[in-house]
Amino acid sequence: MAAHHLESFVCPISQDVMTDPVMACDGHTYEREDIESWFSHKSTSPVTNEELPSTALVPNRALKRVIDEYTSYDSHEGFILLISVGLRTAFHCPISEAIMQDPVTAADGHTYERSAIALWIDARGAASPVTGAALAHTTLVPNHALKQAIAECPDLLSPSSASAPPPPPTTSRPIICHDTIRCDGCNVLPVRGIRYKSTVAENFDLCMACEASGAYVAQEPLLKIYDSRDVGNLASDDETCEPELAETTLAAETARLAHVVHDLFECDGCHVAPIVGARYESTHDALFQLCAPCEAARRHRDMEPFAKSTQALSVERLNDLMADVDLVFRLTHDTCLLWSCASLDDKLYRPNGDNWTLPAGTIVVGAPHADMARQVVYLQLPGHVLHVADAFAYVLVVEKERNMAEQIHMDASLQVLEIQRPLPVTAWPRAAKASNASPPPSFYLQRGDLVSIDAVAHDAMAQATYYRIEETKQWLAVDDALPEATPLDVLEPRTPTMTLSVPAPLVTNVLADHVLTTLDAGMDVVVDKEVHHEGHQFFRTTIDGKRGWVVVSTTTNESTKPRRRTPIDVPAGNLIQLTLQFDAFALVLDEMELDGEISQLILTENAPELKRCLHNCINKELLITNMALGPGGEWYCSGEKADGSGDAYCWTSHDAPQDLRQFVRPKSIVSFGYDDDYVIRYENGSYHNHHSLPAMVDKLQHLRGVRAIVPTKNDDNVRGYLLLSARSDPVHADLPRPLANNLFDYALGKVCAAASFYNEHVVLFEDTFLASNGIPTAIVEALEAFYVRHQRLQREQRQSMTDLNRQTQHHRHMAAA
Repeated sequence: MAAHHLESFVCPISQDVMTDPVMACDGHTYEREDIESWFSHKSTSPVTNEELPSTALVPNRALKRVIDEYTSYDSHEGFILLISVGLRTAFHCPISEAIMQDPVTAADGHTYERSAIALWIDARGAASPVTGAALAHTTLVPNHALKQAIAECPDLLSPSSASAPPPPPTTSRPIICHDTIRCDGCNVLPVRGIRYKSTVAENFDLCMACEASGAYVAQEPLLKIYDSRDVGNLASDDETCEPELAETTLAAETARLAHVVHDLFECDGCHVAPIVGARYESTHDALFQLCAPCEAARRHRDMEPFAKSTQALSVERLNDLMADVDLVFRLTHDTCLLWSCASLDDKLYRPNGDNWTLPAGTIVVGAPHADMARQVVYLQLPGHVLHVADAFAYVLVVEKERNMAEQIHMDASLQVLEIQRPLPVTAWPRAAKASNASPPPSFYLQRGDLVSIDAVAHDAMAQATYYRIEETKQWLAVDDALPEATPLDVLEPRTPTMTLSVPAPLVTNVLADHVLTTLDAGMDVVVDKEVHHEGHQFFRTTIDGKRGWVVVSTTTNESTKPRRRTPIDVPAGNLIQLTLQFDAFALVLDEMELDGEISQLILTENAPELKRCLHNCINKELLITNMALGPGGEWYCSGEKADGSGDAYCWTSHDAPQDLRQFVRPKSIVSFGYDDDYVIRYENGSYHNHHSLPAMVDKLQHLRGVRAIVPTKNDDNVRGYLLLSARSDPVHADLPRPLANNLFDYALGKVCAAASFYNEHVVLFEDTFLASNGIPTAIVEALEAFYVRHQRLQREQRQSMTDLNRQTQHHRHMAAA
């Protein structure tokens, strides 16, 4: 161990040498445990005492490596000698390879020379020079501790040591002529410069130019041989070689292979993980791996020759993976989807029918399974993509060292996104188009939705980023060129424990409609992350093994009651909205209190997108005024502010007819028909329709106070309609007989609303309702409870008014006496 340490190794809080150094947003470095304890009760910088905008911490990887390197030598002089002989340390910039003078830390946690990383970002965009992954942001934070450590080693700061890195090793050694080796690519004899020998094909060699072309990846891994005499072949020094025969520059190869990420490997030279670009495996020790810069420096000649791989996969390595580890791949060839009844050990089948081929470019995610006997690797895909119960789907990614796919690096990264436009949520990051093998979207996230992410995969080729939704196997694809999603700040909690003052829901993915349970008031909750957004706080926690987010409103009690007041003598039937389609429905109930205040309750089934939109209305303190479901799952929803301002908004599904999306307005009555027809009734009484029944359109022109438009179809496939108005009796034609019988049960009073789908229907009267036998039990039970409750409130109000009148009369008599 070193006899002493550098002052920069000492934590400013504990004054002890750091073992797990982390940087705060003030640019200073602290021991993780000490700064986390500080932030548990303060939000200021321990060094400057200024208020910090964030308590997020980033590992100071460079300083950690310096501490480890320094303490591994017996003296300060030994550490200086390590650098003086040309070995790279954490003092060297990963880009320029020169000792840093102005070190800054980027979003990937790695430290660079400020001018070098600035030029990198300008030239190549926001991609990490070390990992190749997209940078979450381009903010550069000064690494004060590392700069101080460099300053504490004055011997390193001479002009020669801080200049550009030494010239490539190829200029200091003679170019080798491999006298008896012919290139099997271009047929040149002899091979000059570096020789590449295939480990797959017998007696197959390449020159540098053919290997650099990328046309012979099927022959990889390739032994990189500097001198054939080292492997028992004839060779000689060739001083007459032209300069262009020198090896392709490292920078050019790095750019060409920037998309290749070896997730499973760490460089044993510079300890960067994962290896990006070419990977070199020692023929003396298969566990010894180097990245391209470390191999080119030839500081590990005792481990040569190295086997070079420019493909991210190998059967042997993937065989060691657990089956529950998901990886992301881009298919490089058209590949047929296969299936098995039990597992990969069982026979694999091709699905019946056409169009089960995944085209090249499809992005898939799954667990790799290696078959060593056949030298193949399959990817087991999640989800019932074959629509067959108890079946497993597979896609071939490696066949006898021939890669059918390339791996896309996936980072575990907790983020919270605000959605800016409707986006599909799918089982795969980007599924095939026009293919039976492409699973349909599970649902669509709508504008304004918040969603938490636990993994990110960046696809530089497609300029897209794929986000895995937290606690699920589902994905969200975001186009990097469009403003489709905005990241929110995920903060470290100011206090590790919070006490709930009111009951609060525990939700998954920050989506408010995925409620796991409701937490009681007074409950103490241990939190690890928090997000603030539009008057709400989201705290991530784990309760009884369920990880989720606690939603807490930061507004006052008065502002959390945006509901308008309505006279309580309004009939219950006028406070219900219901829409039916196939096995889907949505029900909104305006529950009233004695003071006339309304709170809306939502009940849905098999309509996830509409459900999310309805909940968004509630979260944004809007009253739901209108909604509709179509037979294909399309929908419409409208809401207005309850503060009396009259501000109203509306939304439609992405698959609603284009002209409907163009012409629809807030607070419209929308009705989807059975044959791609629809009608829009505007608030001012005008209308817009598409292929609607002419007779119905004619009636709409003369009807005032329309409350509902109900398209129907009977057993003979005859289209009909029902129009309900507050000012007249129902107008109808060609109704199904069961609906007609219930509609005109005059003993039940006035009809307020109705919903119908083929022979199933619900008729809502002022004080009761009638439902056909096929209506879901959940609707029936909810309506029964709603009518009973509303009638009870009306009785209580009448009783309250009677008691008040009696008291008033009593006081008058007493005053007269």
